[in-house]
Amino acid sequence: MLKWVALVLMTGDHVNRALLGGQYVGLADAGRLVFPLFALVLACNLVRLQAIQPALQRLAIAAVVAQVPYYLAFGYAMPLNVLATFAVALCVLLLWIRQREMLACLVGLVLSPLVDYGLPGVALVFFAWCWFRGQRWAALGVAGAMAGVCFYNGNAWALAALPLAWALGGLHVDLPRWRWTFLGYYLVHLVVLALLGV
Repeated sequence: MLKWVALVLMTGDHVNRALLGGQYVGLADAGRLVFPLFALVLACNLVRLQAIQPALQRLAIAAVVAQVPYYLAFGYAMPLNVLATFAVALCVLLLWIRQREMLACLVGLVLSPLVDYGLPGVALVFFAWCWFRGQRWAALGVAGAMAGVCFYNGNAWALAALPLAWALGGLHVDLPRWRWTFLGYYLVHLVVLALLGV
């Protein structure tokens, strides 16, 4: 449910930014909830399914494929698209669980400036993953990362993702999806935005 809500909000934000000149402030503000929602759901699913490496492979492939339509839709190549953010975060997690903590920190610090949401985005996935694994200290990391995401956005709308995730996270709704639903949609909608914006 949370991913579908985030997908709708993302679409509105991207249409507003790519095709409407960003003139609808409400769509832009609602779009600030998208990254933290996807980050929280990703972290939760990684703990639940314990499948970091396959998810990393899918995200890395999709991030590379998405970069050209991302550039064509929005007009800038850097930072890299948000799928690259998630891929870096999963690379950090994979190194961390393999007990290569120093290398994980180094990879996070070196690669995070290249991706959307930067270090706060990578940190949010990492600390949310720790928190969902029952490490309560990580709540401080989540709070700090959320503050960084708000600073990155220039407003505090991302904080609204937390009560929304709490309210909808417990709902059990059977919605249609397959493994590539959201990655596929991200790629296709960027291509459509790029074509319409030409």
